[in-house]
Amino acid sequence: MNKKLIVLANWATPIEKTWSGTTYSITKALSNYYQIETRDLKRGRLLNLLNRLSTQPIIGYICGKLFDSLMQLKANWILRKDKGVPVLEIPDDIILKNNPYYIYADMSYAAGIQLKEENRSKSWIYPAAQNNMKNQAELHRRKESQKKRYQSAAGILFMSNWVLLITKKKFPKITTSMNHVGGGTNMDFTQVSYEYKTGKRFLFIGRDFERKAGDLVIKAFKLLHAKQSDLELYIAGPRYNPAPNVPGISFFGDTDFKETQRLFNACDVFVMPSRFEAYGLVFVEALIYGLPCIGRQHFEMPYFIQKGVNGELIEEDNVVELSQKMESVLFNKVMIENVRKNKELYIKQYTWEAVAKRIRLIIN
Repeated sequence: MNKKLIVLANWATPIEKTWSGTTYSITKALSNYYQIETRDLKRGRLLNLLNRLSTQPIIGYICGKLFDSLMQLKANWILRKDKGVPVLEIPDDIILKNNPYYIYADMSYAAGIQLKEENRSKSWIYPAAQNNMKNQAELHRRKESQKKRYQSAAGILFMSNWVLLITKKKFPKITTSMNHVGGGTNMDFTQVSYEYKTGKRFLFIGRDFERKAGDLVIKAFKLLHAKQSDLELYIAGPRYNPAPNVPGISFFGDTDFKETQRLFNACDVFVMPSRFEAYGLVFVEALIYGLPCIGRQHFEMPYFIQKGVNGELIEEDNVVELSQKMESVLFNKVMIENVRKNKELYIKQYTWEAVAKRIRLIIN
């Protein structure tokens, strides 16, 4: 019989939507190796209120400490009958007194603080939880609190290589094993098709338009369109059209899985040079659908995109540079063939089943 594993999370309704599908998908994949039981760390009104107040000046520090204490009491009470059973926390990190616990996360406060220290010019590049902190004392308290939770854990499982590297650097004395396990995608790759591609379409997908540098993509596309008027840019994600009446640009709003798949099949190059990206699975999805990608030389993007092989990377907000990269990638037949040839490799590496296997090796 498979070993028991408890997944502790703040489950949404329906559960499939928890953390945009991440928690459900990883739990389902792990059920191939473990007898999975779930526990719900639903916060309720008081905990949600304390969490919101913890971002405020003056009262934030006290509310943050109270929030942490109550969450720890609640989690340990929920698990009072499961002493000794390993627990996977997604994505909250709470010290468990009677259970070995593993934390699966896409970000850490240490990484967020480093971004602030680097001061990369735009506030929206920082993760919302850290950027909304009006009280710097509370932000650093959270970092130190997280440090203690990491030290008490049986293992830390990060989605991103870059977060792992920064966290290790910021917490050099932590003896807990820190690991990169990656993330998986929920797209249906049986629907990949190249027959609708024209060789002239760019694609941008991103709800958080400014953080994902959609404004920069539009400016770069305008330069290209002035040179070649039959080029097109498809934009999906934002609620409102960011470029109404701009020649060559088509807006599709917030698309579902099927519509997103249709856009991937219709377009030739994916462009999203995000100013901040904790992970960025959309790059993998684009590559699997045969689209070379253009991102930024920061965060996890260089791990997905190999310059000159399956896409290009820009350094900073340079419209001319981005426009040139877009043009060179669009007409690079060798690069496009490279991407299509490696489709199965991308699928194999970035499924939730692959992530579950990596987690299993660490837990076992």
